[in-house]
Amino acid sequence: MRTLIIFALLAVGGYYGYQASMAKPEAMVVYEKFEGWLSNGNCGEMRNLVEDGSQARERVDMLCRGKSSAAGLIADMNSTPSAAMRTTVYKLLKVTKSASGNEVSLEIRESVRGRGSAMNPLPAPRTYTVKARKSGASWKLVELPQ
Repeated sequence: MRTLIIFALLAVGGYYGYQASMAKPEAMVVYEKFEGWLSNGNCGEMRNLVEDGSQARERVDMLCRGKSSAAGLIADMNSTPSAAMRTTVYKLLKVTKSASGNEVSLEIRESVRGRGSAMNPLPAPRTYTVKARKSGASWKLVELPQ
């Protein structure tokens, strides 16, 4: 019986240790939320995820400017049948933290999966860097890729 209890404790500890080691950084979760709101054209939610006065805020303001904004056009394009057969996958390659731990730089590989065609081929995977800063209790995006 004692062996069974020890084995169960080790199994539970191993499971939670594995989960902790595989968890995404909070800044990556915020970036994935941002990309989701971008694909839906939700400017209000995108503004909530970026820091005021940052390069990321300038990009969101540029995307959301005007009646027929770029964010709205992106949302319209994502509702087409061609876009419905595709999905974008974000893989975190590297996390670089500042000395204080309040700023991170995320190196991300973005790849589009799905079905391409001669008229609309799948884009090649691209790698870029996103920067985020902890603002109070939450993470805010500071710098977005061009």
